[in-house]
Amino acid sequence: MGTDKNNLQLVPNPRENRQYVNSSARDPRTGGDVNRGISSYTVPSNLIPLGQPMYFRVFAVNNNGQSTSSVRWSFTVASTCTVSVLPVSSTLSYGATTNLTATVTGDTPDQVSFVSNSSNVTVNPATVSSPFTTTATGAGIGTANITIFALKAGVPICTGNATVTVSLPNWWQVQGGNAAAKGSLGSSIPGSNKFILDAPGVAAHGGSVSGITPGTSGNVSSTGWLANSSVSNRLLTNSGYAALKRRVLDVVTPTSVAGSSLSQGDISSAPQSSDGVAYLYKTGGNLTISNPGGSINLGGQKVVLLVDGDVNLSSTIRFSGGGLFVLLAGGNISVDSSVGVVGDPTPRQADFQGVYLAQGTVSTGAEPGGKMLRWGGSVIGLGGFNLQRGTTPPATWPSEMFVSRPDILLSLPASLLRQSTIFTEANP
Repeated sequence: MGTDKNNLQLVPNPRENRQYVNSSARDPRTGGDVNRGISSYTVPSNLIPLGQPMYFRVFAVNNNGQSTSSVRWSFTVASTCTVSVLPVSSTLSYGATTNLTATVTGDTPDQVSFVSNSSNVTVNPATVSSPFTTTATGAGIGTANITIFALKAGVPICTGNATVTVSLPNWWQVQGGNAAAKGSLGSSIPGSNKFILDAPGVAAHGGSVSGITPGTSGNVSSTGWLANSSVSNRLLTNSGYAALKRRVLDVVTPTSVAGSSLSQGDISSAPQSSDGVAYLYKTGGNLTISNPGGSINLGGQKVVLLVDGDVNLSSTIRFSGGGLFVLLAGGNISVDSSVGVVGDPTPRQADFQGVYLAQGTVSTGAEPGGKMLRWGGSVIGLGGFNLQRGTTPPATWPSEMFVSRPDILLSLPASLLRQSTIFTEANP
């Protein structure tokens, strides 16, 4: 912004008076001389902007109207307003929305503008009048900084900031079977999806429920079956690792697993017992199941593996007709983050087939790239589940999918089944 000796060119929309020393100057409103010989001049308030630098020059002129000297000034009149935003920090699921509301104190703007620095979050409308509320939508994965401008006659007078982080919902799904929890049960089911596919199926819980709603209009299943019924302690004891191990060791002598890792070659070389099942046993310590290429295919081999400690699954485990895999862990079962496939798990082959039981927890492994897991069979975590996977867009795909396989349960060897003795007094 420049001026000459005939006019002070000032930015519009000011808000306060200021005085400046000069010998003689031109009035910015009329272009005429301003009170020759006085030592001060009041700049009209409607010519001073807020929060922006303003430059002007005052000329001293002689009686002939000639400029003899000049002085150039610059100044900025700070705004006295502040902007606060609620919420100042928020987290959204992908595709979800939240309202952002700005409050301006110290001055009254005409409008407020919301500007996102990332395509991860969109704001609509971008510019609003009082009550200064807009809607933020999670359009991508990541964090966006939202700058809020308080505007007066289109000029920013003060700013504020907010952050919005977008994440994908971690939700899981069951197909063709039941889901039971001694404690809480929850899944962040998006849209019109169902928690249990291919009814009938029952979701049972002994504690709280989150994200799963009952009834045919709910999202639990097409039948709407959601039961507040806990798993009995007796059942947990009779089906725990110690009980199952005792049943196996009572009838067979398993092949000992000496090292801390197990490959397909190690499994294939294990001898079969009289019931056609290869039994392996890792006493004390933990075990990693891993195979070059990241997959184990047992074909028609039947395997029961007992591990007193924790087990890490670093390769997929599958079998074909007549095959079986049963993993019984006295500790926890965890899945390596390398296992899984990016994309919808619903139509593809399961990453893990068989029966998996952990006396502790079952953890699916945090995987930032969006690899999803598909299980086929039965998965039991007597200490709970730690479902760590996140989905990838679209969020209608579950992070973990558990598909019931009744045929696998029917193929379990007699060594794993509970032998019940029924006593009945007969008539003499």
